[in-house]
Amino acid sequence: MNENISPEISEELFKLAEAAAFDGDVPVAAVITHNGEIIGRGRNRRESARNALAHAEIEAINEACNTLGGWRLCSAVMFVTMKPCKMCEGAIQNARIKKVIVCEDIVSSIINDFFEKLRERNKMFSITFIEAKTASQLKRTATLAAEIWREWFPAIIGEDQTEYMIEKFQSLPAMEKQIRDDGYKYFILQKNGVDVGYTAIAPKVDSLFLSKAYIKKEHRGNGYFRELVAFLTEYSRKASLNAITLTVNKYNDKANAVYKKCGFIQTGEGVTDIGNGFVMDDFFYTLYLD
Repeated sequence: MNENISPEISEELFKLAEAAAFDGDVPVAAVITHNGEIIGRGRNRRESARNALAHAEIEAINEACNTLGGWRLCSAVMFVTMKPCKMCEGAIQNARIKKVIVCEDIVSSIINDFFEKLRERNKMFSITFIEAKTASQLKRTATLAAEIWREWFPAIIGEDQTEYMIEKFQSLPAMEKQIRDDGYKYFILQKNGVDVGYTAIAPKVDSLFLSKAYIKKEHRGNGYFRELVAFLTEYSRKASLNAITLTVNKYNDKANAVYKKCGFIQTGEGVTDIGNGFVMDDFFYTLYLD
């Protein structure tokens, strides 16, 4: 390891790279120092933020400028875990950073593990899972929900309850509230750039609650739901959760059959009053991961 790199900087780079890898980003990390003190930190967020500019070096430069109160970082040193790209090289020059030290060895284990998992993941999944974070992504998700629900549920619960539940649980404001207040995450399922479905999850104490999982009519029967279960199983294990739970309407025969086929076990049933004279009459299912 480079003798100029202190244990503190090494630890910061490792933690930042590890966080990037956990979020599905190539584990690039950057730390900027001034007079021996860390003034800027950054990690790659290009995939998780869906932003071509969200590179580790850019993030670290931005924080360093805020720390020093100016854009000239003439006495600063940047430590980064991969050789900067052309965009970042330009930003580094523009910020007047005097020295850049590339230290790949610090995170080599994370990088190797990341790309090995990526290779395995590409073998496992034919669809892409995009976390809906931005307003436009959530709007797309709400549009998907309204389309799928209106096609699927009127035959099971009637048009009035379907419209009520879309507004109460699957409208854009409802999704934003679930994410803000209840820790929900929404993912868009995409195949070759086309939105084919969506899912919503909420981590509990020791399990993952699968709140919503729907595929558009024209894309059903392609094995995408099994891929979703594999994705959520991987997600749960990373988060040290030991089960996936969900509820399904008792009269949703096709969905009940699919969940059982994927290994979910019926663990109970119940009726929940959701207001406006409507109830959810559900079976409860659990997929144990131990």
